Amino acid sequence: MVKKHLTQLAKKYFSGKLSATEKEKFDSLLDELAIRGNSPSTDESESARAKVLKRLQKARVSSAKPRPFTMLMKYAASLALLGMVVFGLLTFMSQPEAEIAWVEKSTSASMRSTVALTDGSIIRINEKSTLRFPESFGPDHRQVYLEGEAFFDIKPDPKRPFTVYSGNNEITVLGTSFNIHSNGKTEVTVASGKVRVQSPHHFHGVELESGQQAVIAGEGLTIQEVNPEFYLGWMNRKLVFEDEPIENVFHILERAYGVDIKLLATPKSKSCLITGTYEAERIETILKGMEHILDFNYLLENNNKTIKITIKDCK
Repeated sequence: MVKKHLTQLAKKYFSGKLSATEKEKFDSLLDELAIRGNSPSTDESESARAKVLKRLQKARVSSAKPRPFTMLMKYAASLALLGMVVFGLLTFMSQPEAEIAWVEKSTSASMRSTVALTDGSIIRINEKSTLRFPESFGPDHRQVYLEGEAFFDIKPDPKRPFTVYSGNNEITVLGTSFNIHSNGKTEVTVASGKVRVQSPHHFHGVELESGQQAVIAGEGLTIQEVNPEFYLGWMNRKLVFEDEPIENVFHILERAYGVDIKLLATPKSKSCLITGTYEAERIETILKGMEHILDFNYLLENNNKTIKITIKDCK
């Protein structure tokens, strides 16, 4: 009982909350404890009182510290709380992201299509091509997937780069217009602005400007200056040639009309140049017009998709 009373008074003493009556009682108890310690003289009695106070203070500090069991319980509670937080976080992370709805647009032979994306970009898809794109873009990026050929007129958005994945290649832009043709090799032709082209073998990529074309074939990548209109003729069928080598003209016609031109014989002259303007004309009309420039014969096969040409010479 005395010990309990002394402990209560000691708490008030060290916190400075003892009343005058309580202080007298506390001093009396200290004296009693000092006398029990066999201290007959005043000096020894004061020393004994100091020792008692020191022990009381030490006991108070020790009692203020959490007991091992209490610490264990608090530690366990902390672990439980941490476990709940981690479990909640893992549960949140394991939740499947909101599924993105993708749209796939494919074109068959002799068919072309135009797609207007939600960001304002326009994509024109050539025949026998497939474009996959999301119904809506996220806040950080815009990306689509292309097989075949398409022309991209991209709405500028510096905060959301636009990326086209074609085969193993990656074409990234901020705002520009360009054409991609992928068929064994990939051709990227820039009509305006800039694009960055990356491939597995050219990870750091190359930058193209208007009028430039990158051709990726296997591990090789070449850049050349071109007339973009030659590679966009498939959209509007407008072709303008000015002293263009005949081999280039046939290649451009293949691209513009989706045909396969086979040269059975090449001209004797190495300088067969074509000059002319063709707009929204059938391929047969263009070939008939060339009969006035070249001495050649042609044969249409496979529903006019294959053209066999024999060139004798230039006129």
